[in-house]
Amino acid sequence: MARIGSPITTNDRDLTAALKLLDACFEAFNSADADKRAGLNNYPHVRITGATVKIWHTREEYARDTSRAKLLSKGETTSFKGWETTVWLTRNLIQRSEETMHFAVTFTRQDAQGQEIAIFEALWILTKDNGRWGVQARSSFAGIADGGAY
Repeated sequence: MARIGSPITTNDRDLTAALKLLDACFEAFNSADADKRAGLNNYPHVRITGATVKIWHTREEYARDTSRAKLLSKGETTSFKGWETTVWLTRNLIQRSEETMHFAVTFTRQDAQGQEIAIFEALWILTKDNGRWGVQARSSFAGIADGGAY
């Protein structure tokens, strides 16, 4: 469960929806469903990795660029070597408005035995567009060494 950094009520539908969205992102990622994962974003979708900024303008573009096969093809030196699943360690809401939530998160990539391959901290920005929460932007150092997109 998320640790929360700003006041909430026990009946906070937006926060509940945001946490479900975050869970759905990794469920889709772990199941290698690039189309489903792409459908959880709002567009344009922005990924900042160090000084590199990648922008996907459409769901189709994102799904094509971030398929599991493409990520795993990056080679032996990547943070995807041996990767089987990605798991949330923390999800801290650090800033919010009616239509935006910023989460400072920590996640781990694990191998098939559940052993940690790598741990990453990141900032995920969720926005509400036409009443629907989606991931608008992410920033982390995951992928810097290997040019990864996720």
